[in-house]
This record gives sequence, structure tokens and C-alpha cells, in this order.
Amino acid sequence: MCKVKTGEKRGKDLTWQTRELMIKEYLSTGKSKQSIWEKYTGQKKEHGQLLRWLQILGYEDTPKKSKVSPLSMMSEKKKKSPNILKTANSF
Repeated sequence: MCKVKTGEKRGKDLTWQTRELMIKEYLSTGKSKQSIWEKYTGQKKEHGQLLRWLQILGYEDTPKKSKVSPLSMMSEKKKKSPNILKTANSF
């Protein structure tokens, strides 16, 4: 059984409005999940609870990054570099 100190709240004791507020703060401020959890609950460990709420409420944890391999980036640079040289030589 988990003992809660006076002034501390457990995750399941928070309203869904408060949970969503915590998630929005996490996504918009860049603060860590841990720091936001501690701010709202007074507890040191959040045990992945914010991530679970993110998933339940349909949020993405982080923006999706495009997956570009270093090799494809190199081939793009090679394609562009001859044009740059031609432009530089024309002056």
C-alpha cells in the first residue's frame, strides 16, 4: 500500500482536467515529466504515468521527426553542389 504524505496527491486522485493541464504544460514548456509530476503531486517519482495519460488522451509525446538517413542527405548535397560551383564560377 502506498502511503501519501500530507499535501501529496496520487495520480489517480487527480481530475482529468488537471491531468490534461499537466500534459499541456509538459508539451508546451519543455519541462521534464518528472518536474511537472512533482509540481502537481509533490511526489518525486512519476513512474511513467504522464506517458500513459498522453496515450489515453491521444497526444503524441514528441513531434515526429522525419527519418532521413545520412546517405540520402549526402546524395542530396552532391546533387546540389554542382549548381553552386557553376554559379560561383560565372562571376
